[in-house]
Parts: sequence; C-alpha cells; structure tokens
Amino acid sequence: VWEESLLLARWQTEMPGVETQVPTDWLRGHAVRLLEETKQKDAANNITTTKYYWKYLPAVDLVETTEGSVVWDRLVQAKPEWTTAALEPYLDAWERFTGQVPATIL
Repeated sequence: VWEESLLLARWQTEMPGVETQVPTDWLRGHAVRLLEETKQKDAANNITTTKYYWKYLPAVDLVETTEGSVVWDRLVQAKPEWTTAALEPYLDAWERFTGQVPATIL
C-alpha cells in the first residue's frame, strides 16, 4: 500500500522527460484507490483529515488465479465500496479470461 502523494512523486521521478503530472487513471486495473479519513476533535473544531492510498491489485492476476466468488470476495476485502468505473477493469478482465459475462462473479 502506497500513500498517494508518495506514489505519485515516485512515479513522476521514474518518468524522466514527462513534465505533466502522471494521471492516476493509468492505474486502473493495476491498483485500487483507498480512502482513509481521520477525525480529530479539539475544543473549538472537528477536524477531518483525508488521505488516499493505492493498493496493488492487478486485474489480470486476480482473475487468472481465482474462482469467480473468490474474485468478488477479494475485491470487497480490498475495498468495501466500489464505483462501476473502478470495477470495470476487473469485470473486463474476468470476461476476457473466462468468456463469461461478468455478472457471474457478482
């Protein structure tokens, strides 16, 4: 698991000559973005600190080595709530590898 700011800084240093910030959507299907919120309360304010992390979870490796129900379990263990867009690479990999409609793992 990588803290997002550290991951992006490291990734940028590994891409010499690329002057724009590396887009995180390039990680789709390779890693999942996780949210951590920390709430602190002091006398005057409630303060919420938000950090993002990335966990390596390659779609191809996951579907090639795991049964359908286990794929779903591993996805939910990695991240309890998913958007359709975040799930797409995993569903696409499942369909390519098995030839089955992705709904079979849901």
